[in-house]
Amino acid sequence: MTYRPIEDYGAVGDMRTAALVSSGGSVDWLCLPRFDSPSVFAALLDDARGGRFRLAPVGAFDSRQSYLQDTNVLVTTFSSPEAEVAITDFMTVDAPAPELVRIVRCLRGAARMELEFSPALDYARGRTSLRPLGPRAVLASDGHQGLALSSSVALTVPDGTAGAHFLLREGETAAFLLQWGETAPPPLEMEAVDDKLRRAIDFWRDVSREWTYRG
Repeated sequence: MTYRPIEDYGAVGDMRTAALVSSGGSVDWLCLPRFDSPSVFAALLDDARGGRFRLAPVGAFDSRQSYLQDTNVLVTTFSSPEAEVAITDFMTVDAPAPELVRIVRCLRGAARMELEFSPALDYARGRTSLRPLGPRAVLASDGHQGLALSSSVALTVPDGTAGAHFLLREGETAAFLLQWGETAPPPLEMEAVDDKLRRAIDFWRDVSREWTYRG
């Protein structure tokens, strides 16, 4: 396995912790609930055992990353002659426990998407088990701590990894919400996801107006 260079990653955070998201759509590093906590995704360092949260179109796509202006909201755009999709990643800044939100929109054509959710809690030192919480949510736990993933599309948990395959046509959207803790999440509603995005954008733009940097 050839590991991606660090410059191939964008970072999103909530001032308590941060996730590294590759230009291939994979969250390959995240410690929860704080920067100095053990990792839950660490494929950046161990591709085989470290754990990841990958969301990407199937097939050959060019990709590029950018931030929404004056924010820490990351957009990874995948383009091919047939389709274009954009994945928006951010962490909420006003939730009691850390949350990572992933929104994928089809901008042109139609794209088959795939998701791989394979966390490895506590630096992958023990066994992380996944338990379905209905058709669109799953709980990951190592017996001591956990995190829950809720989805707007159906999830499968065949072999210790949660996954999804779905088709998006132009104008269609899917979303995923990762929450720290072992509480079962409520059903994921797009209106609530969009509200989280608006609040994150407003927060970071307020911060950008207040902070100055020279150098």
